[in-house]
Amino acid sequence: MRHFLSFVLLTVAFLHVSFLALADQPAVAEKERAGFDSLCPTVHDPVMARGDDGRYYIFSTGMGLGMMSSADMVTWLKEPAPLFPYPQWPLEYVPSYRGHTWAPDIIRHNGLWYLYYSCSTFGKNISAIGVAVNNTLNPSSPEYRWIDKGLVIASAPGVNNWNAIDPNVVFDAGGSAWLTFGSFWDGIQLVRLGEDMKTPESAPTTIARRHKHLAGTTHRLVPNAIEAPFIVYNDGYTIFL
Repeated sequence: MRHFLSFVLLTVAFLHVSFLALADQPAVAEKERAGFDSLCPTVHDPVMARGDDGRYYIFSTGMGLGMMSSADMVTWLKEPAPLFPYPQWPLEYVPSYRGHTWAPDIIRHNGLWYLYYSCSTFGKNISAIGVAVNNTLNPSSPEYRWIDKGLVIASAPGVNNWNAIDPNVVFDAGGSAWLTFGSFWDGIQLVRLGEDMKTPESAPTTIARRHKHLAGTTHRLVPNAIEAPFIVYNDGYTIFL
């Protein structure tokens, strides 16, 4: 049931952001200038979870990550940025990082919420994935506090042929956590995490890729856009890209 609910929530979030992407861009810009729209908020790279308090929480790309909540998935409330002040450790791997944090994922494990996020340089694979934990998603709770656990995995030009962004974590039938991530370069990656939910146990494996080709040839050329993987369990594993 948990996996099916995750699938439903992700579908709702995906459709919401898709509709916004198809909207008239000047109108979207005007909405952003006018402030937060509680009935139709703008959002980029969303992920959603239902908290212990029964509210729905969306996390998204933004300064220190965006966060909003709703009791009915109709009217939304803007919440404080989870990563504020934003972490300083990414500067070691991503010198241009100034708090704008990308494509989060949220998952609950052993009583804790794990919030994965990515810090990157646009158009380059100078990137890093980090994780923060919290006892609750409810900002009004006295137990609400995001504790940053730092680096999960990083990528660099000339070192890796993949890009450490767009994280998603899923558990296999044996209870092991797997991180899938990546875009562009050599495609989508998969690596098993240790019991701490942040230490890769091996080098990542490419599980999906696509490349540009010259018309009329079969020669592989440069990497092509493929990004934002999401794996859910629903009568077998399904990968959404």
